[in-house]
Amino acid sequence: MTIQEAIESMLTEYELETNTILKTCLDRGISSTKIYALEDKKKTELCVADICIQLATNPNYVVGTKNISPDRGALLTQAQKLYKEHGVKSISGVSIW
Repeated sequence: MTIQEAIESMLTEYELETNTILKTCLDRGISSTKIYALEDKKKTELCVADICIQLATNPNYVVGTKNISPDRGALLTQAQKLYKEHGVKSISGVSIW
């Protein structure tokens, strides 16, 4: 299983664009085509958290004829859980305005 496939396996309810995964992996310094190993768990899960934030903050999207409205609360909760698990400061949920 590649890093990309590992990410997709954690977000099965969403049809992710390959470029979204590729860019997120590059931003985290990991290759999406690398074979997944335990040493990649942290960076892979941080990629998942980053993608959750992207999905939660983007408008609804359409796949074929289906309008997708992601569960933003669940996505943000999952992202915060992963960030916390790996010691990364995340969003606080408090508006700066």
